[in-house]
This record gives sequence, C-alpha cells and structure tokens, in this order.
Amino acid sequence: MDNMIKQSIDARRQAIFNAYKIEDKELNDQIDDFFNRLNDFGTTCSDSTDFEMKLATNPLSQEYIQLFTEISTKCSPIVYETDNREVQSTADYIKDDIASEARMVVEDLTMPARHAARTEFDDKVRDIPIIGDAIQAKQTFDLFKKFKKNKKDDSEESINWYFLFYVIIKT
Repeated sequence: MDNMIKQSIDARRQAIFNAYKIEDKELNDQIDDFFNRLNDFGTTCSDSTDFEMKLATNPLSQEYIQLFTEISTKCSPIVYETDNREVQSTADYIKDDIASEARMVVEDLTMPARHAARTEFDDKVRDIPIIGDAIQAKQTFDLFKKFKKNKKDDSEESINWYFLFYVIIKT
C-alpha cells in the first residue's frame, strides 16, 4: 500500500481516538473492523489521489460518517487543557498600534538632528590631536587591509609598515 494512503487512513483513525474516549469493547471492535476493511480497500488503489477519489463514491465513506456519528453519541469527548493566554482586545491592539506608529514617527523626525549631533561629536573627537591621528591611522589601515585582503601573508610586520607609511606621510 502507498505510504500516503496509509497516512490518510491513520489520520481518519486518529481523528476518532483523539476526539473521544472509547471504552466500549463492542464499539472498539466495530472501529477495528471498519479500518481493516478500509486498509483492504486502500491496497486496491494506486496512490492517495486514486484512493480519495474512489473512497468518495464508495459506501465505506458513508459508513465512516455513520461510525463517527455513533461514537459521538455514545462516547464522551476528550477535553484538552488549554493555556489561558489573554487575548488582546481590539482597543488594546489599536492602542499598541498607535504607540508603535508614534515611536516610528518620532524616530523619523529626530533622525536628522541625531545625525547632525553624531557628526558634530565625531568632528570634535577627530580634532583632538592624538585621538584624531589614531582614528585616521585606523581608517587608513582598514583601507589598505581591504586591498591586501586576498593575499595570505597578512602578518604583523606588514601591518606595522602600513602604520609607518601613514606616520611618514602625516609628518
């Protein structure tokens, strides 16, 4: 039997046993008999599409519905515990959405001022004699490192030569 057909039959069986507590022996035997006949029917089909198409017109389909109906009237349903998550009310959802939108608007409006303040800070730091030179040396080093990235001998000695080259040019 095709694996997809087997899964389809097993899903139908699990639908029954996951929904109801079946304690009646006679009803269990009736379910087993039905699914044995359904398995036999499944072996005659070539694939799951063929199985579903043939089952739709087969009396087994109606028998499954009747079996499920009988089980639902004779057996008690299984009650699964659910976690008690609070569902957000529409008003709370709208309030959160407005707050989020307001944060984005404020961020967009303050972006130019924050950029100007950051640029001014960076310019002042670069104007400090030793710190400015160190920042410039690091940026120059990173630039040369990009050009040398594909070569394997990226040793400390070559890094020192870059720094020495920069210091000579700067003075």
